[in-house]
Amino acid sequence: MDTSASSHWQECARHFEVFPNGEDNFKLAGYGFGSSGSSSLPARVFDWVGNMLHLAYLGLPGLRNDIREAKGVVQRMGLAFSQDAFRQVCTLNLLVRQMQTSKAPDRILIIGDGHGILSALLHTQYPDARIFLADLGSVLFFQAYHLGKAFQDAPQALTDEYVDGHDSAVFNFCPADRLDTLPSDELDLAINVASMQEMDSAVTARYFTLLRQHNTRLFYCCNRLEKRLGGGEITRFMDYPWSPADEHLIDGPCPWHQWFFGLGSSPHVKLWKFPVPFMHRYEGTHWHRLTRLERKTIND
Repeated sequence: MDTSASSHWQECARHFEVFPNGEDNFKLAGYGFGSSGSSSLPARVFDWVGNMLHLAYLGLPGLRNDIREAKGVVQRMGLAFSQDAFRQVCTLNLLVRQMQTSKAPDRILIIGDGHGILSALLHTQYPDARIFLADLGSVLFFQAYHLGKAFQDAPQALTDEYVDGHDSAVFNFCPADRLDTLPSDELDLAINVASMQEMDSAVTARYFTLLRQHNTRLFYCCNRLEKRLGGGEITRFMDYPWSPADEHLIDGPCPWHQWFFGLGSSPHVKLWKFPVPFMHRYEGTHWHRLTRLERKTIND
């Protein structure tokens, strides 16, 4: 197990499995990074209802078209268009609208991308961008597999195979314990959705240091305000190493990451003091920030 893994991921990694599926194929089973791997009928029903309710509630411009395109991408990945996938589409919709007046990003870093859905959507939106995925090695295997199914002609590489001047790989995988293998280029966009909340504070600080060293132009961060991990660690969004010089373009509760439709033990959403069946609040408020990070030189 990667020594950078928190107690949460040490437990989740115990459930990662690979099953033979024919002579030249296999299936993956994981736990802890989203429900898009489930294709059961009840899951599909809950996902569809939850997505439709969110779609009506959010009113984001262009979201319906984004969903239509994303469904095809997710299907090619061999995954289900779950409520997790829906939230990734909302994230993409927000980022594209925020960046529409600036140059398209050339280099994107995604810290923790579960099955790889957000990376796939970003590649579809920005096909010329190089996408770097930082995660635990075992999770990167899931991402490489599903991205390879959707984009068979898009080259993949490990970052420790990177040679300065070589830019042929579209998807570049960086193990969390090998962040020093990321190329020294500046980053146009970095994204973390619901995984820094699972990290020890030292690991989170390491990522922030990396983002500042790479003069990251924009950082989108969506995580719980506070979470206690299985090993007793407590993570707090507002305690991440933000700088007073950072400029937060968006700063507030994430509208599509507050409740879900399905089975669960977390508190129900209430309407006129009555609990709504199958509609649950996440355990803790999810906050999101889109930030222009304080820029420093690479050698700082």
